[in-house]
Formats: sequence, C-alpha cells, structure tokens
Amino acid sequence: MGLCGSSPIYHYTDVQLKELQSATPLFTLLGIKWNSKQAQTLHNVFDSCVDNSESEANVNQLCKMLKLPREHFYTNSFCVFGNQSKSVRVVTNKWQMAAKASVERCTMTQYLAGLWNLCTLSLPHGLAIWMYRMHFGNEGAHPANVLELMDRRYGISEDRDYHASIDKRWYGKDYHANNLIRTKHLIQKFTDQKTNRVTPVGWVGLLQKSPGLLQNHISARKALRVQVIGERFWKNQDRKKRKHDCLKNIDNLTRTIEQDHPGLLVTSSGREFFNIDHYNFNPPAEVVAAENMNQEPEKQQANAGDNAGEDGMPPQAQSGNRLMPSGIKKDAMVADNDVPLPGKPSPVVAAATPPRTDVAARALRQERYKQLRGDRDGNMQKNADYKEKMGIK
Repeated sequence: MGLCGSSPIYHYTDVQLKELQSATPLFTLLGIKWNSKQAQTLHNVFDSCVDNSESEANVNQLCKMLKLPREHFYTNSFCVFGNQSKSVRVVTNKWQMAAKASVERCTMTQYLAGLWNLCTLSLPHGLAIWMYRMHFGNEGAHPANVLELMDRRYGISEDRDYHASIDKRWYGKDYHANNLIRTKHLIQKFTDQKTNRVTPVGWVGLLQKSPGLLQNHISARKALRVQVIGERFWKNQDRKKRKHDCLKNIDNLTRTIEQDHPGLLVTSSGREFFNIDHYNFNPPAEVVAAENMNQEPEKQQANAGDNAGEDGMPPQAQSGNRLMPSGIKKDAMVADNDVPLPGKPSPVVAAATPPRTDVAARALRQERYKQLRGDRDGNMQKNADYKEKMGIK
C-alpha cells in the first residue's frame, strides 16, 4: 500500500488497512492522521474484537476489552448508531450468553464515534444527559422506570437489598417500604405533572439529589481515558470540542459526518435518533409537506436550523416543552410495561407520606443505645479511678 518501514502500520494486512481507512473522515474531523500511532492504538482494540468477515466488532467484546462495566449504558453507546442484533448459532462465551445468544456489532467508524463520545462528555451535565438517553430513550422517562434504575443502584427495595435481613433487624420491618415511599416522592418532585414523565431537566435535578447514579460512570470514564492513549490526548480533544461547533456534541459530529459521507456512521434507524433529516439534510417531500401542515408557524420557526445544545440536549428539551427525537430502543431492564399513559396520575405515588409505624420501636432502641453508652462511659471512669488509686499508668 506504499507504506514505508517507519510507519506504525507498515505491517498491517489489506483487511486491517481497509478497517482503518474506513474511518478516515472521522479521523480527519478529530484531527488525527489515519496512519499515525494514535490511530493504530485506537484500531488495535477494535481489530481484536472483529469476529466476522464484514470487518465488524462484537460490542460486548469491545466493552470487555475496554474494561467497561457490563451495563446497557455502555453497550448502547456503541449500538445507538442503528446497529442490529444478529442471532448466534453457537454460544461460546458468557458475553453471548448474557446477550441471549445474540450479538451486536459495530463498524470502525461507529466504535470510534462512541468511544470519543464517552471520553469527552462534559461532567456532570453531558454525562447525565447521555445516561438519560441511553436508559430511557427519547420518549421521556416514566417514574416507574426511574425508580427501577435507582433501586438497582441503591438497593432500596427488600429484593434488591443485599443486607435486607440486617436492615430490618436494626431499623424495623417497615424499613424498605418507607424507603420506597420516600424515593417515589423524590422522583415525583422532578416529574412533569402534565405528561407524567421525567424530562431531561428533571433528570439532572434528580441526579443532584442522588449523585450515586452517576458516580460509577464518572469513575469508568476516567479509567477509560487513561487506558486509551492517555489523559493528555483526551484533554486535547476536550479543547477541540469547545472550539469547534462540529465537535460540540455527538449529535453535531454525527450530522457533520453524514452530510459529507451519508451512511458511513449511522443506518436508517439511527438517523431518527440523531434527528439528522430534521436539521441538515433534505428529507422526503411527503415528510416536509406533513410537517408544514401539522406544525404551527411558531413551532416551525423554533425547529428551523441546528439548535442542539451542549452534549446533545436541544433547547426544547431544556425548557421541558419537547423531549428528544424518538426512535431509540429502550433499555429492556427498565421498559415501562403496563405503566399509565401520559396525563394520568401515577398510582405508585401517595398523596402524602404516611406516618411511620416503627416510631415506638425506634424510640426504644434510642433509649437502649443511650443506656449502653452510659454504662460504657461509667465503666471507663471506674477503670481510670482504679488505675489512679493503684498508681498504674
């Protein structure tokens, strides 16, 4: 291929060169030479996870190689571009077993875009919004789904609490029921009463009250930046992201790539998630006619042009008037099955917090604790007096 011996990829095969060169437009946009040492480092992880003849990498294997937690948040960050699951006849490892004998794959360009997005998300706002989109899709988060996610993280319910028996012995048999009621009321404070959904703005407010939901992702992001090339490289990418509008967020990057190279990064299903046709491209004539007939004049003016905010949060979503574009597959672990439709009151939230039923037991334990503490202090004083009397130091 005309590569000299001093090139870091001079030993690459034709297949590996094809994989690397397929992401050249994205490398150029990020300011990386496709045949540089940095590009080789980024490609090595991808190449080790390619398991078919179409130069596509196994997403689950990618997360394993990058030492990312086995969570939907990370796998969907690479599959959000419209990748489709393909059935696997022979299950050979625990990753395929966890995926129910199906595997999701991504191209080199999709892997690079997903990795860049995870490593350059602003903290904590950008990471919080991306977490919202990966877990709940773009149709809004139902309070029941948010409760499920918090329960998995904190172990609020008795079923998710690893020390349920100990907590019930110390804090009473109603400990978990009271925790669930308090958590539901907390979520209700950040829920839009008109739609009965937690908007992106409400989600950010909820994370300020429950920062533990984001802490594991922040630590994983820091470790990922150090592992892949190094912190110095990603700080340089952060500076480019603040300087160039095309790198402001993953939505702008995707639209920029698709404008010059259609179909390189996203498939037809991924275009709806990133709202590509709405902003920069020419949608079909029937779509334009339908929008012109259905939208009011002020809405047409508000939707014109590229109005994406920081890290993919449109101003419409910031104000709470409009959620993000629909189309992404929801997290199967928190899918809202049999939940109330928007506009109806949520049956899981009580009108007011009922009085605690364990008040007497808590008061008795408090008195017992004070008594034991007094006995301990008294014994310590007796020992000190005895040592002083006997001259013991």
